[in-house]
Amino acid sequence: MLPFNFTLLKFSYELST
Repeated sequence: MLPFNFTLLKFSYELST
C-alpha cells in the first residue's frame, strides 16, 4: 500500500502543479 499511496501523492502533486 505504501508504493500505491506514494504514487497517488505524486500524481496529485503533479496535477496540482
